[in-house]
Amino acid sequence: MLIRLLALTTLLLLALALPAVAAPYAQSPGYAPSDRDGRQDSRRHLRQLRKDLGLTDEQTRQIRAIISDRRNQLASLRERCHADRTTMHAAFRRGDLGEEELRQSAHRQADCRVDGLLQRRSARERISTLLTPEQHVRWEEKRERFPGQGNHRQWGRQNF
Repeated sequence: MLIRLLALTTLLLLALALPAVAAPYAQSPGYAPSDRDGRQDSRRHLRQLRKDLGLTDEQTRQIRAIISDRRNQLASLRERCHADRTTMHAAFRRGDLGEEELRQSAHRQADCRVDGLLQRRSARERISTLLTPEQHVRWEEKRERFPGQGNHRQWGRQNF
């Protein structure tokens, strides 16, 4: 039992330390610390999409609305997940967190990550419906050329 608790504690500490260690490497070149909600990246990405795909003004307006909606959803998700994570960390430091509570909290954190990925997929699907068949082909080609692009970034800062 003691070994199991020690192993679980070690795993939790590693999980908690990983974001702090990985954060400097996760930031893209040109990341602006004042751009915490990803607006500059979104604008830059939308300009690039407009150029690469030849988006019309109406498509650009609709995609901008999708990106804005996604940013708002992610802000809400971040707040909820951050509050839960902060509560979990405080309880863990105080020693108030039992194994079952720790597992439940870890599951909630995993659910937060999945919710973020589902929101990203939903935004991509919504954007996809706005594209002409030719634009969609070019979009998919670009995504295939850069398969990992966006996956290493923080929530709310991924490419579509």
